[in-house]
Amino acid sequence: MLKPRYSCLFLANRVPYPADRGDKLRALAWLRRLSLHYDVTLLAGVDTVEDWRWREPLEDIAMEVRLTPAGGLRGKMRGAPQLIQGKPLTPAYFRNPETARKLQEETSDKRYDLVFVYTSGAAAYLDDLRTPPRATIVDFVDVDSARWEALSHAQSGPMSWIYAREGAALKIFEAELARRADVSLFATEAEAALFSARSGVSQGVRVLGNGVDVAYWGAAAEQPSPYADDKPTLVITGSMDQTPNVDAALWLHDQVLPLIRREEPETRFVVAGARPAPELTALASHMNVVTGDVDDLRPYLGHATVAAAPMRVARGIQNKVLEAMAAGAPLLASPQAVSGLDLRAGDHVSIADGADAFAAEALRLLRSPETRETIAKAAKAHVAEHCDWAGKHAELDHLAQTLLAGDGPEADDEAPDAADPTKVNAD
Repeated sequence: MLKPRYSCLFLANRVPYPADRGDKLRALAWLRRLSLHYDVTLLAGVDTVEDWRWREPLEDIAMEVRLTPAGGLRGKMRGAPQLIQGKPLTPAYFRNPETARKLQEETSDKRYDLVFVYTSGAAAYLDDLRTPPRATIVDFVDVDSARWEALSHAQSGPMSWIYAREGAALKIFEAELARRADVSLFATEAEAALFSARSGVSQGVRVLGNGVDVAYWGAAAEQPSPYADDKPTLVITGSMDQTPNVDAALWLHDQVLPLIRREEPETRFVVAGARPAPELTALASHMNVVTGDVDDLRPYLGHATVAAAPMRVARGIQNKVLEAMAAGAPLLASPQAVSGLDLRAGDHVSIADGADAFAAEALRLLRSPETRETIAKAAKAHVAEHCDWAGKHAELDHLAQTLLAGDGPEADDEAPDAADPTKVNAD
């Protein structure tokens, strides 16, 4: 007789489909993997009308899919009491009261074996579980409170105060959440260390990095070129409605590109990614190509001369970096964009900080096919060895199975390195 499968409640702040932005990519990877081994109920917040259309493909993955209105004007209104009480706005923004009541009723006589919480924004629902689960995993991904603090420094006036306040309130919330969880996941060693230093919590903190589909992105150069000619091309990719990406693209265009074009006037600048912000679409011209909602980003990377990742505000692993490396595009990045990866500057990636240095390094790469080929080859080999999703899935499997076996997360000490979540991205 077949043994009954464990039940899993997957709490996500946003609908994890499609994987057109970094947070959804990681969430969808974990959802797919857990659904292979567990009876998964997905509870995800809908904060755009378009999200409702993704119920059907998600039902092909999870056993049950519950999409609930979240965010928007009502979410902001729910945050008002939190503002007065000094509590973080983010969890209240995503928690729907009606859904919370249904969850309370359901768990009054039902116990989930595993609850997987994706980001602190979805964690408010933990208080609605009337019967505690056997095990709880919270994937913080990165230190969200630190991101809000960083954003506050880039703002002025009331928004600076609001962002700083949210960072301070989330810092307390994150520490409390980690103490409740059996395991707290972070995408990089740096983020895990930062969290422990800020929160004072180290027990149960683990590292499980992002992956990349090496086979899919590795076929980038085989796709037909989207470029009309062989002009040197500098491309930046990503979700182009996200503030850090918009900031990076505008900085590259305004501060770096003029320096490059003084010496290489034919250099083409391409912004490729979903939902480009109005500030970016305004750049569109024959020399500044802005593309939005393209079906396949691979050819834009596979046929680019240089891929750029000049993020000035970045946390954790930047998926665009892994994708460019897997696609075989020579990558030029800021220190912030690659801080979460164990990469060797000059071998796997070129790194430059500041407009003058970034332009100089871009010119060096544009003029040296041999250097580009060497970097691209090493980068592709690195991600194939260390960053393929298959390895990350195995680590998640081992972690969850250990928790549900009742051995606790410390049992990982006896496991081989390949299955140890603390050994992610180690050379």
